Amino acid sequence: MAKSFDEERLLDTLRHTEVVLFRVDTSLRYTWVFNLPECFADAGLIGKSDGELLTAEEAEPLMQSKLLAITSGEPARLPCRMTLCGHTRWFDLRILPQRNADGDGDGNGNGNGAGALNPVSELLISGHDVTERHLLAARLHELTHHAEEMRERSARLESLGLLAGGIAHDFNNFLAGLAASISLAQTDLQISLRSHEYLQAALDASFAAQQLTRQLLTFTKGQAPHKHACDMRELLEDATHFALRGSSVAARFEIDPALWTVEADAGQIRQVIHNIVLNARQAMPEGGTIRVMAANAEPGVGGHNDTAVFAAPSVAVTIQDTGTGIAEELRDRIFMPYFTTKGTGTGLGLSTSQSIVQRHGGSLTFTSTPGVGTAFTVRLPAQPGLRVEAEEEAPAEMRGSGRILVMDDNELIRKLVTEFLQNAGYEVAAVSDGDACLRVVAEGLARGETFDAYLLDLTIPGGRGGVDTLRELQLLHPTARAVATSGYAEEEPMIHFARHGFCDVLAKPFRFEVLAATLDRAMALDGNPPLPRPAPREVREHLHDVSL
Repeated sequence: MAKSFDEERLLDTLRHTEVVLFRVDTSLRYTWVFNLPECFADAGLIGKSDGELLTAEEAEPLMQSKLLAITSGEPARLPCRMTLCGHTRWFDLRILPQRNADGDGDGNGNGNGAGALNPVSELLISGHDVTERHLLAARLHELTHHAEEMRERSARLESLGLLAGGIAHDFNNFLAGLAASISLAQTDLQISLRSHEYLQAALDASFAAQQLTRQLLTFTKGQAPHKHACDMRELLEDATHFALRGSSVAARFEIDPALWTVEADAGQIRQVIHNIVLNARQAMPEGGTIRVMAANAEPGVGGHNDTAVFAAPSVAVTIQDTGTGIAEELRDRIFMPYFTTKGTGTGLGLSTSQSIVQRHGGSLTFTSTPGVGTAFTVRLPAQPGLRVEAEEEAPAEMRGSGRILVMDDNELIRKLVTEFLQNAGYEVAAVSDGDACLRVVAEGLARGETFDAYLLDLTIPGGRGGVDTLRELQLLHPTARAVATSGYAEEEPMIHFARHGFCDVLAKPFRFEVLAATLDRAMALDGNPPLPRPAPREVREHLHDVSL
């Protein structure tokens, strides 16, 4: 069919667009195609129908629309998907019925259409290639769905965090009663050495159980770091051994003997090291050895396998495995929340670790070669010359004197703490809530009596807790020296206790020797308000995070 000059110009123009043209006869076979996508060039459409070319899912709506246009003579529009030559494209099609001027539908006197008057002889179909738009919309839908899933997961984690806080408080109260009972039993001189050892094992187990609640809280609640000078060698060895226990993977430590001190939240950094080592362990199912390296990095110098440059002194910790490595296409997603290549876990391990390191002013980077292994490097600001705080030793004999008021809603804890303190030489009054505390103090002041120290539980269900009680107490007794206690060590008043007027804190469960030492410190203070200082180590530190 000869084309006019105008038609040639139009087709020439359309060659530079994404418009595709088709001619289809009344048997629904293609008779002419124009400007097909290059990937469809070898599809061989001419003389074939959609049923012969496309999948049934793609062909059926196309053929029905074409047949309807032929029988009704009405134009139609529909979106369609076409898969040819192994490639899939999406089109927005317009179907325009074409009629013979002589009223002969197929040239043989066989009419069709409305009363065979000007019947349809063929279909002219124009299609606009909307593949990129479709893929973009699909990607947007995927991202929206992913964002919604993340919001739902975040909401669940927030709920879990609230639940974990309540469980931690109650569970640690139970542990406090257990630990106190065991400690009192150990003071019985009638028990044998073997029984004493059994009691000590039970006591140690109760404090190990306490760490499980801290692991749960660390996982569910992102918190600002509570920094203090850390022994990085001890931290790295403890966290690594914890993550590898029960596996066939060993660790080789290469730690600079003159490693600088890092000021950090030891519990959070343990969680980071634990997460990285756990990933290394899982990448080495057949076993092997991971290298844990730590070295000082001068200002402007990078660390092991690390391109990050710090303007100040830092410590670079690198954990290197010989596992499967990370595929190139996955590397941009490694630190994304909820991304995981494992069948189990939440996909929060590395994203949480990166967040923790960044809150410390550091960096977390990695290098990886598939089939060779992966190395993660943690860079943390260092404090050359800063000394690590020494652990306090328990006194050889727990004896003291003075008047102590104990406020706790748990009857067993009140009873056991009272008994211990009385055995140690203290005079003790015990109450269950803040109102009773204030009443006892007011009655004592009326008789000219005061307490030398107060042990106040922060959380009293249905009653006045420690913070409110101390606020009112200081109106009666301005120089009151109060110690906060709680089964939830991560409460804000436990971390920033001096802001609330407390001179010290005790996280439940606590050892009696720690209780005695804390009360001695409190009573040794003068009558001035307590000066702000870091929370005690047992409050600041969280143990390793659970497997993510």
